[in-house]
Amino acid sequence: MNISPTGIAIRTSQVFPPGTRLVIRLEAGESMHTGCGTVRWAKQVPPLLVNYTHCGMGIEFTELSPSLKEFLERLEQKESRPKHS
Repeated sequence: MNISPTGIAIRTSQVFPPGTRLVIRLEAGESMHTGCGTVRWAKQVPPLLVNYTHCGMGIEFTELSPSLKEFLERLEQKESRPKHS
């Protein structure tokens, strides 16, 4: 999974066609965050190949709950901090 304030890429063998609107529920720890998004790209592969090739869906966020927006902002801040050796 790859996530940013603008969208999420999900590795899966079951995809929806580009243009499909989805309700997104993201569980982080004990918190549940929701939003809506639109599939921008999709590549379906057989289930046995999921871990060996680029596949899944790219979803652009179109609506974010306040909790999801806050979660994504915290995640982005954490990612932008310099890493210490």
